[in-house]
Amino acid sequence: MIRSLLVLAFGAALGGAACASSSPVDRNIGAMPRMQVAGNLRLNLLQREDVVKTRLAVTPADAWPALREAWADLGLPASVQDPTVFLLQIDGLEARRQFNKWPLRELLDCGRSSGYDNAETYVISMTGIAQLVPAGANASDLALVFSSSGSNPLAMQSTVQCSSLGVFEERFANRVKAALAAR
Repeated sequence: MIRSLLVLAFGAALGGAACASSSPVDRNIGAMPRMQVAGNLRLNLLQREDVVKTRLAVTPADAWPALREAWADLGLPASVQDPTVFLLQIDGLEARRQFNKWPLRELLDCGRSSGYDNAETYVISMTGIAQLVPAGANASDLALVFSSSGSNPLAMQSTVQCSSLGVFEERFANRVKAALAAR
């Protein structure tokens, strides 16, 4: 069973990579490596997160400065910054209780333990990707993927996957729109 899960994850990664080579747009934008914990066994799996898209009435090249401005405004260090495909990415940013003055419990659902939201008490590791994708002659889509996991600080081997509540994506898209309007 474990072997078949790993083969499926590896096959999905290869299939996505093959599709990505035919287009300048990263079709694997929603593919995030995830760790699944079952007892003492840890498996690295590739799971697809939901991509949240926001339509912008400018080309990707015209929106790129606003995207970078919004990214920096949130204090996100870009681990990957590729202006050729208008992509910003952050990997493994850690936060506890809040991110950019936003309570993590408003952004994430990481389950509950001992009557408390895990997003409130766990150390959260976040990965995010923002990419501008052409959507017509004078338009683009801002594609966002936000993924995270939480670890109990008292038992770091205990990891849970978190689900985005969509709030981060909405607030980020609004910052990009505000930066575009200010130009």
